[in-house]
Amino acid sequence: FPSHDIGVRFRSLDVSRLEEELNRLYDFNTTAFATNFLYSGIQREAFVLKYLGMKSLLKPGMVRIAENAQGEIAAFVLAFVDLFATDKKQLVVKTLARSKEPDLKGLGAVLLDDLFSGLKDQGFESVIHAFMIDDGLSTPVSEALGGRKYCSYRLYYHEF
Repeated sequence: FPSHDIGVRFRSLDVSRLEEELNRLYDFNTTAFATNFLYSGIQREAFVLKYLGMKSLLKPGMVRIAENAQGEIAAFVLAFVDLFATDKKQLVVKTLARSKEPDLKGLGAVLLDDLFSGLKDQGFESVIHAFMIDDGLSTPVSEALGGRKYCSYRLYYHEF
């Protein structure tokens, strides 16, 4: 991915401006996920409150943001320490998204690689790429980085 050719730069989440950062991520998410399978919108206030409540889990190096030359978000990855992994140090990648711009293809993989390389020296042994759809856009990215299916979930629906 030629990030230098199109002026993309990576940075960490700025927790000192967390509410502003979350509002920008909300705007990006509503576009990035709009056509995803099972996507349902969330109100801005609910989104911001949800992640403000997770502030202690949101470590700057675990939320990486790619911005274009104009300072607009082009992609981001949000990860946090898996608090349920008691036998090893494990990371959970909750969200990976990128702009649908054709010249940004491959940016998600580069962003994940950037995230992983920044955390290797912190003793992490594994990563869970959470709640991915088998034929989703992130699945090939995960597989290219050595990811494999760990378990499956079923979705049930009942209409009254």
